[in-house]
Amino acid sequence: MKAGPSDPCGETVTVESPRASARGDPGGILLVNVASPTRTGSPPLGMQYLAASALEAGIPVALLDLSSPFGAQGSDALSRAVARLRPRVIGLALYTETALWAYELVHELGPDPLRVRVAGGPHATACPEEALTGGFDAVVRGEGEETLVALFQSVQRGTDLGAVDGLAYRDAAGSLRKTAARALPLDLDRLPSPRRAAGLVDRSSYLRKGVRDALPASLVTSRGCPGRCTFCSSNVSGRRYRFHSPRRILADMRDWNEREGATTFCFHDDAFTAHRRRLIELCSRMADLPFAARWVCEARADHLDRERVRAMAGAGCTAVILGIESGDSAVLERIGKGISLDVAERALRLIREAGMRTQVNFMLGFPGETAGELGRTLRFMQRIAPVTDGFSAMGIVTPYPNTLLYRQHHRTFGFTDWWLDKTRMEDLLGTATHIARSGIKTVEDVVALHGRMEHAVLDARLIDYPAAVRAAIERCLAFRWQHNLQELRKTRPGS
Repeated sequence: MKAGPSDPCGETVTVESPRASARGDPGGILLVNVASPTRTGSPPLGMQYLAASALEAGIPVALLDLSSPFGAQGSDALSRAVARLRPRVIGLALYTETALWAYELVHELGPDPLRVRVAGGPHATACPEEALTGGFDAVVRGEGEETLVALFQSVQRGTDLGAVDGLAYRDAAGSLRKTAARALPLDLDRLPSPRRAAGLVDRSSYLRKGVRDALPASLVTSRGCPGRCTFCSSNVSGRRYRFHSPRRILADMRDWNEREGATTFCFHDDAFTAHRRRLIELCSRMADLPFAARWVCEARADHLDRERVRAMAGAGCTAVILGIESGDSAVLERIGKGISLDVAERALRLIREAGMRTQVNFMLGFPGETAGELGRTLRFMQRIAPVTDGFSAMGIVTPYPNTLLYRQHHRTFGFTDWWLDKTRMEDLLGTATHIARSGIKTVEDVVALHGRMEHAVLDARLIDYPAAVRAAIERCLAFRWQHNLQELRKTRPGS
């Protein structure tokens, strides 16, 4: 789900001039987040989990977030970090929208037999052969904490990478090799807390001087999602739902509070409320915290009932983000959402009755979706508007690689490998960068910005819609902008 204009997690999209760089020790691992027009509001949790596991294993590690709002940017920043830190392994997180730029970054570094360039993340896991062709020496497939440590240790010893589970790589003859899949950790508590890597974070990369002196508190308390939506990638964490214990979650919240003074938290789990017993216990034990916590989360509508909603509200939850995706029952069935419109509407009303805010995500323009189906989505959006505080922005369907939606439709609809089309991606990301640099001062600016970015996605023609379908999408977007502007004016009068 995408962040919207009323997103309580407060993602930022401003772009500022660079002035920070990574810190760390030579000979270890340098983890890099590739630049993106949508800037990261806080250090990426995935990088911190990886770094914490490396530190636990005694491996020196440094972080470089080229997408931070006030930090270093571009290939020159990466080259300087490599020259200063002399890492043995350079790890880049690959996401579909920025994969092309990751490949360019690796090529700009030039050949270097002393370093192993490793790709990880959702796009690398979905397209390991592409990442290897794009200049990487190895790909970490799936969750990376244990695999990255094992890879580094193999590189240090000079042993065959074929003995490391969870990798793809090319052997000395240039042939693609995939090792056995690494078993996913069932007990997430055995992974070191990402807060262990807090000392590696360059705070000045995220904090505007004189405006905010604390990093936003973000946590992921579970992995995997039991849903089977055709548009969602489960390449990294799979479908099996695994979670941290309430004890571990509370410890991380206390640590955030002690380090940053944080009392407000954003849980970024795909299915935070899926396990009823864990959720109820966690909510009950939040009363033991030495501060009054306030938090927001994402949830599936079919994972909410009166007991769970009341427990959440009583424990300090202030907002819930729901993915409904479509207001047409036939579309919901085709995309494997696994919920009904009645269930979705009931969940919204339960949340509002408990005194919490609601944010709803709709995805518009599925392959084969008709103007009539989109019309029914618009009417459903209008029906639930009284119990919806905001509709998430950037809900145009994006066909991510190796999803069922992509596999079923990419040849028919002509979006095969769309992320490697440099002209299309430059137009798409260039528009986003230009918009971000224009600045946001009023709630009207917020809504206008999202509108222009959504039109940029449509104009990039990841899916080439017939005129009547595009017009129906535009009507849904127009209603969303109008509703969000109205709600934002209520919460930010005079802005």
